[in-house]
Amino acid sequence: MPHILVCGYNHHGYLDSVARGFAAAGWRVELFAHRNAHQRKAVSGNPFSRLKSRFVLGRLNGRLQEAVRRGRPDAVLFINAGPVLLPTLQWVAERAASALWAVDALESLQLPPENLAAFHCRFLFEPADLGRAPAPCAYLPYGFDPQFYHPLGREAAYDVSFVGAPHENRLPFLDRVAALCAERGLRFAVMGPGYRREAGLERNFPALARALAVDRPLDAAEINEIYNRSKIVLNIHHTQSKDGINPRTFEIAGAGAFQLVDHKKMLERFFAPGEEIISYADTGDALEKILRYLRDDAGRMAVAARARERALREHTFAARCAGIARSLAAFAPPAPPLPACPE
Repeated sequence: MPHILVCGYNHHGYLDSVARGFAAAGWRVELFAHRNAHQRKAVSGNPFSRLKSRFVLGRLNGRLQEAVRRGRPDAVLFINAGPVLLPTLQWVAERAASALWAVDALESLQLPPENLAAFHCRFLFEPADLGRAPAPCAYLPYGFDPQFYHPLGREAAYDVSFVGAPHENRLPFLDRVAALCAERGLRFAVMGPGYRREAGLERNFPALARALAVDRPLDAAEINEIYNRSKIVLNIHHTQSKDGINPRTFEIAGAGAFQLVDHKKMLERFFAPGEEIISYADTGDALEKILRYLRDDAGRMAVAARARERALREHTFAARCAGIARSLAAFAPPAPPLPACPE
């Protein structure tokens, strides 16, 4: 049985989902979960912060090297790899097939070019980044974990809902949706962390402020419950998504919910437009489609059912990890003697 070490920050339990995906593909999986750190912090900020970051990064890289020495995996998958230093990446690549799975755009990750080149293969969040990374590389968004996202058979508590952070591009849109729902007597709820910290929320986006139901982080079970209790789930991408699509696209589908998503080029690669996914081009289009699909229960539920079938068939973490595993098999180096770890 091949053995893989998966290294990353366990944001929202995604590292556990990746591990389950590789286990389903027949791999023995070991996790190396680390704190949310990045090597750029070691060269910016005040001297004390730089010194502290260097200490944290040194310990983290040392522990990672020891995990590779002890476990001798056939492959190592790095999720984002922000805190992993170049000597460690090069050392690992001499001993195992190594891959990067970037789950943010390269502009956000800010990996040094030499680090990006140190992997045997790269899987990227944003297709626009394919020309910026060395070959071989491929576009590969996250999938969804059926253990977290699945139908619950709940009665609808919301006509429209949104779960997510208050990024700048979302606030005016959500305020327009909230105003429409208030005018039509529809139940609209916004949930996620950080809204009350937005200066001037009540003044600048009063309808959104009134629709805010939960202002804190939510775990996967809570999010799945919300999706299952919503007639329409809004999906608004972060601005780092130029053409690519976020994990929420697959999670909403996996939950069996109907989503209305801002249009991205890659949507049609993963779902059939108009049949399995409904997207909107602008705010006016979104408002019209909200009203249209709230009137069409049968059509809305049919789209959601087709999306879930497609997601289960093609877009689970098991499916994603099986594809990564096939790529890694081509890069497995012969097992060398293990010299001392670099300082």
